[in-house]
Amino acid sequence: MQADLDAHSTREECTREIECEIYEHKTSTRAHMREHMKRHGEEKHACRVCKAAYKHISSLCSHYGQKHK
Repeated sequence: MQADLDAHSTREECTREIECEIYEHKTSTRAHMREHMKRHGEEKHACRVCKAAYKHISSLCSHYGQKHK
C-alpha cells in the first residue's frame, strides 16, 4: 500500500506544471524552471504588450506577428 502511495506521489510531481512569472512558459520541474529563468537575464528584446523577452530582435518580430496580430 505504501508503494502505491509513493508511486502516486511521484506521478503527481511529474505531471505538475510550474509556470514562468514573466511570460507564458511551463516546465515540469523546478530545476527546468531555474534554467529557464536564467535565460531571462540574457534576453534583451522585450515585448511591450506581454513582456515576453528574446535574445534576438528577429524572434521578437516573429512573436509580434504570431501573438499580437
